[in-house]
Amino acid sequence: MIQMTRYDEDEVILLLDACLQIKNHGQNKRKIIEDLSETMRKRALIRGLAITDSFRSVDSLTGRSSVMECVYDGLQVEAPTRFRKIVELYKNNYPEYKRRLDEIRESLTTGKIPTGREDATVLLAKVLKSLQDSFRRWLRKRGDELGFKANYWNHLVKILDISAHYGFIDGSLNEEVLTRIETELFALPDFQQDVFVSRDAALLALRNFIDYWNDDSKEDEEDEEYLEYGEYEEDAADEADKSPEGIFGELLYQFDTGTRLERTRPTRIKYGDRKTLHFKSWTELYVWVVRSLYRQYPKELQGVLQKEKIAGNHSDFLDKSLYNHFKDVYRHNLKRIDDNFYLNTNHSATVIVEKIHEWFDVCGLDISDLTIYYAKRKNQNLKGNRFSKGASDAKKKQSASRKLQYKKTVHVKAALDAIRELFPNGFKLDDSTIALLEKKIGGHIKISVFDYLQERSFHRRDGLSFLSDSIIDPALEEEIVRKVQEYLKKNGSFEVQVLYNAYADVLNPACIRDVGDFADWVRFFTTRRLKVSFIGTFAIARAQRQFRTEEEFSEFLLQKIRAAVDKYDGSLEEEKIREMFPGFSLEALCYLIRSQADDLFVKEIDGKIYFKNFEGAGVSEDFSQKLLKTLGQIDDLKLIPTSDTIHALLSLNLKCNVREAFGLEEDKYFRKLVEANYKGKKPRKWRKGVFGKKEK
Repeated sequence: MIQMTRYDEDEVILLLDACLQIKNHGQNKRKIIEDLSETMRKRALIRGLAITDSFRSVDSLTGRSSVMECVYDGLQVEAPTRFRKIVELYKNNYPEYKRRLDEIRESLTTGKIPTGREDATVLLAKVLKSLQDSFRRWLRKRGDELGFKANYWNHLVKILDISAHYGFIDGSLNEEVLTRIETELFALPDFQQDVFVSRDAALLALRNFIDYWNDDSKEDEEDEEYLEYGEYEEDAADEADKSPEGIFGELLYQFDTGTRLERTRPTRIKYGDRKTLHFKSWTELYVWVVRSLYRQYPKELQGVLQKEKIAGNHSDFLDKSLYNHFKDVYRHNLKRIDDNFYLNTNHSATVIVEKIHEWFDVCGLDISDLTIYYAKRKNQNLKGNRFSKGASDAKKKQSASRKLQYKKTVHVKAALDAIRELFPNGFKLDDSTIALLEKKIGGHIKISVFDYLQERSFHRRDGLSFLSDSIIDPALEEEIVRKVQEYLKKNGSFEVQVLYNAYADVLNPACIRDVGDFADWVRFFTTRRLKVSFIGTFAIARAQRQFRTEEEFSEFLLQKIRAAVDKYDGSLEEEKIREMFPGFSLEALCYLIRSQADDLFVKEIDGKIYFKNFEGAGVSEDFSQKLLKTLGQIDDLKLIPTSDTIHALLSLNLKCNVREAFGLEEDKYFRKLVEANYKGKKPRKWRKGVFGKKEK
């Protein structure tokens, strides 16, 4: 596939000059375009570019000149931003335009490109090519090996190329340029989520590149081979011995306290009596923890993956069959934990530590054995410089000019009002958004205001954030809070879909897209810590302090159902079920009974649902004796005790059709009846359709 080379600003100036010669001076269009083609090709060769016969051909320039003429005349036409920029320069600042045009003509005469005017893409290609292998090793060292070329590298090259197109890179690449790209380019309307679909991936790639650039330790890593997990763990432990035991401002994280971790970084962790390990990011810590758990408890974590696949909820662990789908939906790469097992790390720091707690519970480990220390992040300027000696001074000047630019300080209300106006359907709470807000308000946003926004905003899994009043009317949000509290007080849990269905029509669909977003949002604004797990395909939110595991919750709910059925003489009708178990659908409760209860069954009579035990089904007190007699007869006759054989002889002894009399049309309910009422001395169990004696 032929890749089209973008026009740099000098070429656009030459193109506009040619169009003006044709338009204002009536010169021959064909002759002017031919001369322009020759000039641009000569300029490319001077710059050392390898060009083809089609590069800046007469035909291609004829089409480009038509677009330029439309832009110059103010017509609505699709055109590169650089075309409009140069036309505005010509109309609003002709002396500068003329100076640059003369400079370009002189360079073509002397055969030298003016200092600082070398095509940015050529410089970028050279610089990035020299750093590619080192950057790859740096990412792998931090557990980010998968999809390097498809994610970080291609998006990094893409965004830097676009930055040159927008005029952010002009002559050199330095840390001031990278900072401007991150904070100013991504704040432009053209780079908001709904316009620039690669925004997340490009911004992530750029930030990783900046982190790589500023990591002094990378110089020592360039000659190292990539270490497999076991070696990495040992190296981390060895490094711990060389690191200080604590740092200034270090805090101990307390689980189950609701501590928010925005704008923080982990410093070190300690598990049991093992060595202390040090980490630079929450993602790095999360990957290490999950890898450690997976080495010892692969079945438990694979079990979580399988449950998520069945439920269609791909938020934590994925395999290769789901990897590409996840990338297409969330545009975020996963961390490889093992063959065919990947981890989603697209979470805030607060969610990451909650996930760590969750995986400890899944593996049956005590979270109190894990100690995590963290520290508040400070605003740090980019350090180090590979390309420009004067970049540090430029950075200082930029920082000083920004302080002078905004003399007033933005208060929370002004920031909230600006967000509501600029981002009604979600925003990225990052430096680029803050820069745009400051420009809109004309004031400086303090760290305290940023922290307030972080804490009070709902952060969706795809990275977008929302103010609560943009999601739902505050009065209705309070109503949902009360409803959640009622459900938890009644049964310690509720079905998420039921609550979502009740309020779906009044939620902003741009913010809450589905029941998964709704579950995350409810967990965000409720005061009690909730855990969402699945019974079959039914998402159930439970009070995590009340139920540590899914099994505890299921057994609690079944015990309540048993007690209710006993209270009403073995048969609980539909109206009572809805009254006693608000927040649950009949479908979810029926599934729970059918899949996990041996002594209860579901019966539909005249279109209504009933929960019954065997007493409610009409089983007599002497049923156990009759069953023992029947099984004895089967043994004497040397028959196989299948369900059909047992049913036939048992019906004969009871003088009625057992299945019809007790309403047990489904064979599994008949098997439950037999197993629950068997009182023989020798244990029996259903196995492959036969109620046989247990082998010793």
